[in-house]
Amino acid sequence: MNDAVAAAVAIMIASPESSDAQLAGLVSSKLGGNDELAWLLVELLPCAFASIITDKAGVRSTGTFVRLIGADSFSHELPFTSLPQWLPCLEYARLQASIPIPSEQFFAIAGRSAELATLSKMYEAGADPNGASSSPTVFLRSVPASRLPSLPPRKPWWKWFRG
Repeated sequence: MNDAVAAAVAIMIASPESSDAQLAGLVSSKLGGNDELAWLLVELLPCAFASIITDKAGVRSTGTFVRLIGADSFSHELPFTSLPQWLPCLEYARLQASIPIPSEQFFAIAGRSAELATLSKMYEAGADPNGASSSPTVFLRSVPASRLPSLPPRKPWWKWFRG
């Protein structure tokens, strides 16, 4: 997995103006045609890299995401850790932050995330993000519900009070 993450990072740094679809195609080619892994890396790496910056800014992350299913519905909230690709992406982002790589290369990846765009808007407006809370990340690439991680069923909120 680390080789796949490193390959995706190198492609994202080399192609900062490319769309997500273009990046996924390039990463897929590098990974021997593994389209699903390529798309997951293109989606997860910006979140992982941005989390380094948002954590330092004091933003509390939910650590969760929702995913578009079909044309008009969303998954329930899932932890990033339910995706086996998440921890290698996060570990690689932490490694790159500790080296450190040139900021323009780091931001070529982190800058693709909605979280970093929101943080930038907060700073531009003069707000202090320390203590702010994020909402779950929303992935708009639709996948069948059967390809999402399964979690144990949650207890409905109204049953919390009944024991």
